[in-house]
Amino acid sequence: MYNTQENRWSQVSSPPNSVFQGAAAATSGIMAPKFIYVVGGGSAINQIYNPQNDSWTLGASMPSLEGNRLGLSVAVSNDVVFAVGGINTVNSGAINVLANTDEYLPISYGSATLPADEQDHFLTVGSIALIAVISVFALLMIILAKNYNRKSRLREN
Repeated sequence: MYNTQENRWSQVSSPPNSVFQGAAAATSGIMAPKFIYVVGGGSAINQIYNPQNDSWTLGASMPSLEGNRLGLSVAVSNDVVFAVGGINTVNSGAINVLANTDEYLPISYGSATLPADEQDHFLTVGSIALIAVISVFALLMIILAKNYNRKSRLREN
């Protein structure tokens, strides 16, 4: 972890589950606790790092996912975590481009007195302008990468 005040890196505890092509984002501590959220990367698992005590916990999993989610983007707005796009693979080896966006409302968001059914959950959200733009950008990057790979294979033959 990088300490901006001391301008140095330090080793912290490892997450409970390995991550490959996942994404991470941090909440500010204003509306939700100051944590780092690591999502996707081969599963629907949401791993939460607490830098205050160097510990990990598991949060609610992403609901709109079948199998694994790789290469997604994550953004935070007002301490709400958004998981955007990415790809997943199925047993046949086929790659699916994901266009969905999931919203994660951290536990204790806004108040420690939130009802239990409103704490620590992912919601599939509809159209939010900023997130829609991020989704389109992520999809364009995936399409460009696929086209580049296709052209590279053609040149090799």
